[in-house]
Amino acid sequence: MNSLILYQSPFNKKRIGKLNDGGYVITDLPGNYDIFLSGGISNDISFEEALLNIYPDLICYAFDGTINYIPDTNKNIKFYNKNLGNVNNETTTDLEEFMINYSNIFMKIDIEGHEFRIMPNIIEKNLISKVKQLIIEIHSPADISLYPNYFKGLQDIKNEHMFSLLNKLNNTHTLIHFHANNGCLIQTIDGIKLPHVFELTYIRNDFIVDKIRNIQPLPTPIDMINVLNKPDYFLEGHPYTI
Repeated sequence: MNSLILYQSPFNKKRIGKLNDGGYVITDLPGNYDIFLSGGISNDISFEEALLNIYPDLICYAFDGTINYIPDTNKNIKFYNKNLGNVNNETTTDLEEFMINYSNIFMKIDIEGHEFRIMPNIIEKNLISKVKQLIIEIHSPADISLYPNYFKGLQDIKNEHMFSLLNKLNNTHTLIHFHANNGCLIQTIDGIKLPHVFELTYIRNDFIVDKIRNIQPLPTPIDMINVLNKPDYFLEGHPYTI
């Protein structure tokens, strides 16, 4: 569980996007972004619109192969009817062509378990070093195994794959926010509670000089519960706090 050690952000954090499920916590890094890549849209572009309100000159490429179009918007969002994965074909992209020419990318990944297909590929090609800030929802193998009809083609994903991905992300980025999705179950690994699904915010390591462990119990005051009619998950102790 050391791969999920949480650190304080050296910059202000805030939550953007719609209330409850669909909003995420970001941090105000200095400077701008070259491009905004968003994987997983469904019928909700509230987060994308909110980020583009902060950075009005930013262009967003939004990807989702499960829908044919996105809700009407006057923001700079270009929609691609493609899923994200580790191959390039008519229905899937590995994002390399959208990342190769940029150096400071804002990336949001919420793709229902397929983060375990695309992210190792991005890391292996060292494209991850181009990501300035990363928002990613992790669908743990415990959740994937519970719903095989929903998480089709992902039943090979095990805890070792999840922790390998998290460890590799820590080589280039620092985890500065953790939020449990209370709409899903919770498990225990090595005596530590870990939600089946959780949202992570990372910043690239060149934006953090001194890594200071988080001391604030979770959820924090800026977090919002995902599902209103279910109790939230309260987390403290290693790796969440010291």
